[in-house]
Amino acid sequence: MRLKHTQSDPLPWRRITGTDQARKDLHWSLLQASPEAFDDFKVDREDFDAWLERFPCYELGLPEQPVGLLLFVTSGGNAWLQGALYDWRYEGREPVFLSIGHDLFERGEAWRITSTINTDRPTARAVMQAMGWSYEGTWRKAGPRDNDIEVWALLSSEVLAWQQQQQ
Repeated sequence: MRLKHTQSDPLPWRRITGTDQARKDLHWSLLQASPEAFDDFKVDREDFDAWLERFPCYELGLPEQPVGLLLFVTSGGNAWLQGALYDWRYEGREPVFLSIGHDLFERGEAWRITSTINTDRPTARAVMQAMGWSYEGTWRKAGPRDNDIEVWALLSSEVLAWQQQQQ
């Protein structure tokens, strides 16, 4: 089995921007219970709730058992990706992530997505490469653990090219 949870592939997702307080509470508790999910998601509770109200946000997994959260901080056509996978061993996530990116682009909320990953996260780098993201450089000593951070980006045209390859 590829997943720690029992949900089947492809993993369902839904947009939850502007969600109710119970949903915010659930995701906050999952983040607190799963520090390995995304150890750079360092935001206080007030900001977390505000982000879920203001920015495009997507929940991964069944509503009664979410396994992840993707949030896009949008500004000027760029969307900075913040993500947490509570099931951090989940494989096969690339089509789900790209489908969500396509939804964001289709809604006209961005034309580019930027993501940063710690250089000590080879699995995250492999996921970026598998999805066709472009490596754009490294910020030295910019991470929360005083480590280097890689910058990756995905353009809307690259998601369309990926979708055409899948057909």
